[in-house]
This record gives sequence, structure tokens and C-alpha cells, in this order.
Amino acid sequence: MSESTARASAWRRLNDRLEANADGSGPVKGTLGWGRIAMIWLASNFVVTTMLTGTIFIPGVSFADALLMILVGSIAGGAVLVAIGAMGTRTGLATMSLTRGAFGTRGSLLPVAANLLILLGWSWVQAMLAGITVDFVVNELTGYSNPALFAALCQVIVVGLAIFGHEGISRVEPWLAVVMIGVIGYVLTVAFTTFPPSAYFGLLADAEFG
Repeated sequence: MSESTARASAWRRLNDRLEANADGSGPVKGTLGWGRIAMIWLASNFVVTTMLTGTIFIPGVSFADALLMILVGSIAGGAVLVAIGAMGTRTGLATMSLTRGAFGTRGSLLPVAANLLILLGWSWVQAMLAGITVDFVVNELTGYSNPALFAALCQVIVVGLAIFGHEGISRVEPWLAVVMIGVIGYVLTVAFTTFPPSAYFGLLADAEFG
């Protein structure tokens, strides 16, 4: 078997695997209960980039304003997700396929391209944060530091898991949400037993971040 033939065969096997695990058209058949779905959504919303954004912007606003921003943003974002989810459930189409009805076959390429760029950027930002974290740990243990290398390795691992381990992730992710809830519960317990809620509402916004 020539090198080109082997390469084509490997690509064909990968493509067949992706197509087998892809969401096809047709009626959507639910197989998960509301509890499992709730845990999946909970885990997917614990995003490192969201937390990082909060640490950057929150010092520039008061505690009450921060809570209001979280509430309004959650309602607005949730309304869009619920609307698209209802459309997908009724039609059996993925989100990007639904854009063809609004923009046409060619016009839908614009939101598809925008979605691709957003996902690429989001993925690399998280890979960068993971690389920085791994670099810190390795540097503390060995003295070696190369955040760019660790970020690239983290991205390779994420892509590999997305292709070959998606089913396993979907099974483990909901239970990670339970662990996250436990950690958050501990943090909130320590925070509100150390200081009363009035102390947080009394915090002044940092003018340097405003």
C-alpha cells in the first residue's frame, strides 16, 4: 500500500467515524431525562473564559450591578437558546442548518463562517488558559517553562477527545457538574460565613476598572 493510499484510507476512516457520530436530519428522539440534561447544561456553562471575563469586569462595577448583569444576561441568552432548541426539536435540524431557511443556502455560509471563527477563538483561548495553568505547575515542579508548547499540547488533547472520546465525555461531564457544585457550595459557604451579604453589597467599584 502506497503512502498516499494509506493516508486516504486513514482520512476515510476518520470521516466515516465523524459522520457516524454526527447529528443527522430527521425527528429528534430524546433518550435522556431532565436531570441528566440539566447536569449537562450546568457543566457546559462552567466555562473558564466566562469566569475570566468576570474577574476582569466585575471589579469595575458594584456587587448589585454585577448580580443584575448576570441575571439579565442569563435570561437573554437562555431565551435565544430555548427558541433555537425548540426549532431544532421540531425540525430535527442542527442550528447551522436552520440558518438556511432565514438566509438561503449561500447566505447561510456567513453565520456558519462566523460560528466557526467564534468556536476556533473560544477553543484556543481555553487552550491558552489551560497551557498557562499546566506551565505554572510544571515550572513549580521542574523549573521548565514553555506556555506556548503546553497550550498547543492541550489543544491537541482537546481535539483528540472531541473526535475519539465524545461519548465518554458526555457520560463524565454531568458528574463533573456535581463536583463543581460541591466546590462552589464550599466557596460560597466560606464567603458568606466569613462576611455577611451586606458587606458585599457595600463594596465600591474600582475606578481603575470603570
